[in-house]
Amino acid sequence: MSTKFSMAIAILLPLMLANAARMLLLTPFNAAGVSPKLNVGPLNEVLMDVHNTVSYELNGTQADAQWAALIPAYGGIVRLGPERTPFMLSMYHQLRCLDVLRRDYVAGSMGKPNTSPATRHCLNYIRQMVLCRGDRRLESVIDPYGQHAVQVRGTQTCRDWSQVYDFVSNNEEWT
Repeated sequence: MSTKFSMAIAILLPLMLANAARMLLLTPFNAAGVSPKLNVGPLNEVLMDVHNTVSYELNGTQADAQWAALIPAYGGIVRLGPERTPFMLSMYHQLRCLDVLRRDYVAGSMGKPNTSPATRHCLNYIRQMVLCRGDRRLESVIDPYGQHAVQVRGTQTCRDWSQVYDFVSNNEEWT
């Protein structure tokens, strides 16, 4: 093997391996209708106590700060692959949309008559994601005709969303 060839391999191999490692972070999406997913490994299960809370209110300085803290630096956008293609994680898009809906609801309660295009987009997007995810958990019916027809669920097993936050925050060089 020539010295020039060995030097070229020594320079190019680490670059090729780094790019290959970055591409492994994204599941393949060559087929139509297959959504790419960020591969952060298997998500652990965590328990969430689902209940009405005094946090994440509709209006006020504290509410604004709590909702803003749900979105990491760079708006939840990661750049992956050799061309640093930007992607937004659906989880962050959904949280941003909930905040858009919250803000528009508050503005409407203060007399703003019309909703924004972002609000219309977000309402449809959240509807589509709820249908797409198809949560099949059963909820107890307490009053089929009342305003709150189902019982608050209590403890629920969820995927560990903090692993996603950790992955994104530990890989800010891609953003």
